[in-house]
Amino acid sequence: MIEFFKNYPIKAIGVGSFGPIDVNRENPTYINITSTAKKDWWYYPFTQTLEDSFSVPVGFNTDVNAAALGEVILGAAQEFDSCSYITVGTGIGAGAIVQGKLLQWLSHPEMGQILVRRHPDDTMDKPRSSIISTDSSQTNDSNAFELVQNSLLHQAIQEG
Repeated sequence: MIEFFKNYPIKAIGVGSFGPIDVNRENPTYINITSTAKKDWWYYPFTQTLEDSFSVPVGFNTDVNAAALGEVILGAAQEFDSCSYITVGTGIGAGAIVQGKLLQWLSHPEMGQILVRRHPDDTMDKPRSSIISTDSSQTNDSNAFELVQNSLLHQAIQEG
């Protein structure tokens, strides 16, 4: 990939990566992918490798934060100063922009831990309290979209 892009005049690079990543500037592992299920990527110096290869500024954040930012700048959320972007894949991730700023501090928010109400028709034996604790192999007629719609975050957005 690096050799391919060396053929182009690049002024800056932005990376939206799967996570989790370390977004705490005080940590020595800042802007590294951390304890992902993709073990070959653990603590790979992604940003440093790109900076060394191209000598340009490199921005690095989670894929869902990058997507939320893209929606606010160029997409469906251009008219708003706050939005969330939720993705369901190998895990459940979300990025959020609140009053024009990315929602993150010493870490990125674990939005897969959004609390959900139990559906009245759900017959699952064990209780569940978050979206991520409910995977598709354990649900009866529930899907991630329904879980998000029933979440406390969705309720708060609807109530304004």
